[in-house]
Amino acid sequence: SIKDGCEYFINLFAISKTETEMVPKGHIVASEQFKLAGNEPGIKEHWSDGTIKLKDGEKEIIAEGNMFSISIDKQTGFINSYKKEGNEILLMPIEPYFWRAPTDNDFGNGMQVRCKDWRTIHKELLIKNIKTNQPYNNQINVEFDYVINKFKSPASIKYQIYSDGTILVSSSFDFSKKGQPEIPRIGFRTRMSASMNKMAYYGKGPHENYIDRSRSAFIGIYSQNVSDMFTPYSRPQECGNRTKVRWAELSSENGFGFRITSSKPFETSALNYITEDLDDGLKKIQRHPADLTTQDYTEWHFDLIQMGLGG
Repeated sequence: SIKDGCEYFINLFAISKTETEMVPKGHIVASEQFKLAGNEPGIKEHWSDGTIKLKDGEKEIIAEGNMFSISIDKQTGFINSYKKEGNEILLMPIEPYFWRAPTDNDFGNGMQVRCKDWRTIHKELLIKNIKTNQPYNNQINVEFDYVINKFKSPASIKYQIYSDGTILVSSSFDFSKKGQPEIPRIGFRTRMSASMNKMAYYGKGPHENYIDRSRSAFIGIYSQNVSDMFTPYSRPQECGNRTKVRWAELSSENGFGFRITSSKPFETSALNYITEDLDDGLKKIQRHPADLTTQDYTEWHFDLIQMGLGG
């Protein structure tokens, strides 16, 4: 019988039965995945036991529950601290982000110049209004309304914080002004300690994949070291993305972790390099992976979508 909230796939492989001069025995000649039944897990209505305290201060909004606390900066509207059992998880605020390090194909079509404004558009969010309320003892709602300064258009980020530490986030950004170039990505990013070095996810893998290069990647549950998610192209650039992700989590060796789910499949990547490390700027530089310095933290992107690679 088909269980609610489960998906069912069949993976088919064509494998060579005998060895030839060019193809060894057991070589996968072709493969395909078909979905048989079930629905994507998504997010169900959330409820938690216990209580949560709201502290609305001059510079930050703090939500405190059993063994955790969450702080939101009132100057930016971004979550800048998440402590669990007294341990800080975030090394950088969870900020909206719309840029990717240009690929060789991007440089080939001038994306690094045409789309350059998206590099810093997240810094153009000006807070116009803040709303907080606590409808129940176990839930706090916080909403930030913005104007995107460059476009003079609205944006918003809403948080529903529960007594078990779960945060439901919804956001909207009006980029509909005519004449704007394509957006490289739409999502959020943050940084965590390098000890958060295990990535597990339910989505397409195990290798990197993008919306226009994902046919060879199958839906599954995968677990990898963050260091293995970097693809060492001859010139550093955007890499390591995963698509059709249902949930993803970063954790440490002792199991201390952070999980993200979504109401529909999303994209994600986690690297020991930041986007700025992989970004040559407006002119391509002939660097190599050996020229990069591995950071002592993990940069984690979780996106609604990232544009394809082309080529």
